This record gives sequence, C-alpha cells and structure tokens, in this order.
Amino acid sequence: MRRYMEKKKVIILGGGGIASIASWIMDRRGDAEAVGLVNDIVPVGEWIGTRKKLRVMGTSEDVAGYIRDTDFYFFIAFHGMQREKEVYEKIRGFGIPGERLYSPIDPSAVVAHDYSVIGKGVMAGPMSQIGPDVVIGDNTVILGNAFIGHDTQIGEFCHIATNAVLGSFNRIGNACHIGMNATLRERVRVGDYGLVGMGSVVLKDVEENTIVAGNPARLLRRK
Repeated sequence: MRRYMEKKKVIILGGGGIASIASWIMDRRGDAEAVGLVNDIVPVGEWIGTRKKLRVMGTSEDVAGYIRDTDFYFFIAFHGMQREKEVYEKIRGFGIPGERLYSPIDPSAVVAHDYSVIGKGVMAGPMSQIGPDVVIGDNTVILGNAFIGHDTQIGEFCHIATNAVLGSFNRIGNACHIGMNATLRERVRVGDYGLVGMGSVVLKDVEENTIVAGNPARLLRRK
C-alpha cells in the first residue's frame, strides 16, 4: 500500500511568471503545493494568475510571522532586473532558514545531483541541464532548456533564463541575470549584479554591476 505523503505548504515570495512556473512544478512533483504569495505591489487578498490563481497573503513585512509558523516553506520568485543588489539584500534580510526553502526541480530536469552542489531554494525548469562539478548558490532560478556546463559556479539569487547556455568553468557572481538564448564561452566570469542581455554571445569577462549585450557582447552601461 502506498503511504500517504503530506505535501509541503509553500509560500512564494514574489509573483508573475516565476511563481506560476514554480507552482506548476510543485503540482508535477506532487510533494508540495503553493498556498499563496507574498507581494509588495498587488494588494493583500487579491489573486495573481490567469488559469491557476494564487492569493496574495501579505507583504514583505509579514515574512517574519510566516517564518515563525513552522508549517510553511518558502520559494523566492523575486526578480531583480537592474535592482539586483537592492533585492538581493532584501532577500538576505528576511533570514529564512535554509531548511525552510523549497527547491522546485522539475521532473524532466537533468541534474547531476551526486556530482554537484545545489543550494537551497533553487529552481530547475523543464528540460534544463546541470552538469557535473557545478556549484549553484541558494535561491537561483534556472528556467527551461537552460544548460549549465561542467565545473561552473553560480552565486546566490541568479536568474538563468530560457535556453541560456553556460560553458564549462564559468564563474557567475551573486544576483546576476543571464538573458534568454545568451551563450557564455568557457572560463568567462560575470561579476556580482551583472546582466547579460538576451541572445548575447559573451566571449570575455563581464564586470560587476554592468549590462552587456550583443554578438559579441559589449558594455552597454554601468548600473
């Protein structure tokens, strides 16, 4: 007889597309359910989503209270997008214990679990691939079909968008964004809060707190 497994109750911090994807992955896995959102823009009590709606349960000020309630787990779906440092420091300030962070790893994702170090609260979207000897920091989001090459290190609170390709031995700092269809050659470094535009081909290091784009990628501006 199959034993009944109680699902984890997950509060998602943020909203929009990342929250919907995380909720969908939870349904696919069957081990957790999204019970609501913490959001600082949409009023408390309103609903976010088109097909499956999630209710806004509170704002950032309510996170501490939910942490005290040990029935809840958390997934962080905040997007920085040019406010990376501000949002990163805000997330760290919540003080969510690592064991209370839920990691929505899609069943179709290919993850070298026994060969890599995957942090807490990490998302791996459908058909994404994480190779061996990879280190991924807490609260990083890897969207569908993204590829992380071997011996790559990714910091905390990074967003690796759909179809992005990271070559081997890359070093990605904290709170970076790698846009959809972007490609990083091997041994490239991206400094903290760096942003790589969609479709970019990155052949050399990206400095901290800068935005690059193009093929080959060039500096657009410093943030």
